[in-house]
Amino acid sequence: MRKLSALGPTVLLTILLLLPALNSTATAAETGMEELTRMVTAYELSLAKVEAYGAVLAGIGDWAEAHPEQAKTLRARAPKGLTGVDTAAAVIESEPELKSLLDQHQLSGHDFVLIPAALLQARLAALGEAQGRTITPGLVNPKNLALAKDKAERLDAIMHQAAADRVRAFGR
Repeated sequence: MRKLSALGPTVLLTILLLLPALNSTATAAETGMEELTRMVTAYELSLAKVEAYGAVLAGIGDWAEAHPEQAKTLRARAPKGLTGVDTAAAVIESEPELKSLLDQHQLSGHDFVLIPAALLQARLAALGEAQGRTITPGLVNPKNLALAKDKAERLDAIMHQAAADRVRAFGR
C-alpha cells in the first residue's frame, strides 16, 4: 500500500474546502450561460441589423488600423472568454469613435454583441433542421430561424467578411 506524503492530507483538506467555491463558480457559469441563451433567443434579427453589424465591424477594423495604439489599449481592456453582454457592450461603447460607428448604423453595444450570437444560434438550428433534426421550441427564435433559412447565402457572405474584419479589429 502506498503511503500519503506529509502534504497529502493538506492537499485533500484544501480540495475539500475549495469544492463549495468551485461548485458555486460552476453554478454561476451555468446560470450565466442560461441567461445568455435566453438573451440570444429573445433577440430578434433582421437582415438590416446583420448588414449594419458587418458595416460596423468593417469600420472598427479600419479604425484599428488607423489608430493602432488606441486599438491595442481597447484589446487589452476587452473581456476574454465568456462574459456578460453588458460588460462586452460597455467596452465597445467606451471608445467614442466606435460608439459613433454604432450610432451611425443605428446599433447599440448590445446589438453588436447579440447579433453574431443570435445568428450563430439560428444558423446552427437551420443546419440541424436540414439534417432532419427537430429543434426544441424555445431554444431558437423562430423569426431568426426563418431569416437564417431564407437568407443563408447573404448572411454567410456578410459573416465571412465580418470574420476577416474581426481579426483586423480585435486581433482574434
